[in-house]
Amino acid sequence: MLNWLGENSGALNVAINLAMLVVWFVYLQLFLMAYLRQRKPKILINRGAGVGMNAHCLVSNMSQEPIYVQSILGILKTDDKSWMMAVTDVEGLDENKPRSKEATNQGPLCQGDHMDIGTLGSLIERTRRCTELPDMDTPPSDVFKEFELIVVAAHSSEALTIGAKRTFRFKPDTPGDNIVPATIETEQISAMWERRRVQRLLKQNL
Repeated sequence: MLNWLGENSGALNVAINLAMLVVWFVYLQLFLMAYLRQRKPKILINRGAGVGMNAHCLVSNMSQEPIYVQSILGILKTDDKSWMMAVTDVEGLDENKPRSKEATNQGPLCQGDHMDIGTLGSLIERTRRCTELPDMDTPPSDVFKEFELIVVAAHSSEALTIGAKRTFRFKPDTPGDNIVPATIETEQISAMWERRRVQRLLKQNL
């Protein structure tokens, strides 16, 4: 055995070095993936402090770095059509006493912070004004199928804007909680083509 090891020591050293190289490569890959996952921006869109149309919509920054919320888009959908409107700014404030922080939902969000962008009912009502169905007396659950919210933001490590979206489904003839999330989690807008699409939508709503 010792003679065989002595005769093949060169080949064994090469094999051991190659094995160590593979181990280090796998380790660096795992480290890099964990680092990139931590750096990846994440925005949450949830509802709380109420039910149905009275529930407040909360936008939270779960990224490792601050983000800057640039715009919030509301989209109302029927089976075959959709309407979109920017609902970033807050309505109903005293114009004689402007306060920028209270007049808009645009602004920075530090890690772990959240902002209340209003009730689902108010966001839906404002989006509904741009539709071809302006009759406010008809409940939206009798007219529309879904309401989608898109949050568009800037992130320090990203060249393109980032974003997240959450869809809420109307439940007609349901008293109380007549609008519910269509998905369990917020969908992150991370694909390059989708981020470019969101950037185009943002330009349309400047």
